[in-house]
Amino acid sequence: MQRPLSSPAGFTLLEILVALVIIGLLVGALVPSTLSQVSRGEHNRLSEDLASLTSAAKMFRLDVQRWPGDMEDLYAAPLATAADNELTGGQYPAAVLGRWAGPYVEEGTVKGDTLATALGGFVVNRFSQTLWGAKPFLTIKVKNIPQADAQAVSLRVDLDSDVSSTDAGGQVRWIAGDTLVFLAAPVQ
Repeated sequence: MQRPLSSPAGFTLLEILVALVIIGLLVGALVPSTLSQVSRGEHNRLSEDLASLTSAAKMFRLDVQRWPGDMEDLYAAPLATAADNELTGGQYPAAVLGRWAGPYVEEGTVKGDTLATALGGFVVNRFSQTLWGAKPFLTIKVKNIPQADAQAVSLRVDLDSDVSSTDAGGQVRWIAGDTLVFLAAPVQ
């Protein structure tokens, strides 16, 4: 008795190659899209960190009637000492320190004297004032941010990618080197 002819089990080399080409095309199409989403998420996180610090500084200002001098003032009550200064550089008057109702940021968010943020950057502990259009602004600086990332953050915050010193209306600036400057709030 003769056995019926049957096809061999498994796939041919051609079928395997076609499947690999299809998988390669799918991976090639999905990887750039996925990386773009990750990058966009990092830019959004930095924008949110800047907005959160701005909000915390404004709440501090409402309570203490002074702008905070550094991030530590947002999670620990400032002291009436020469080592703990408000934004203008002056010492906090003892009379206003009792108004502190913080913490305004979660304790532990700030490690040492910096706040790590997205894109490998870190927020500089000390707040500063920057004159812009003859108005002083509470300024938050973020180090280790390349210009392209500063432009992407500006696109989210200011709806344009101009981070030059001549940008009339935006809050995001970039200083040659690696520093993003955020004009957080007008100082009155």
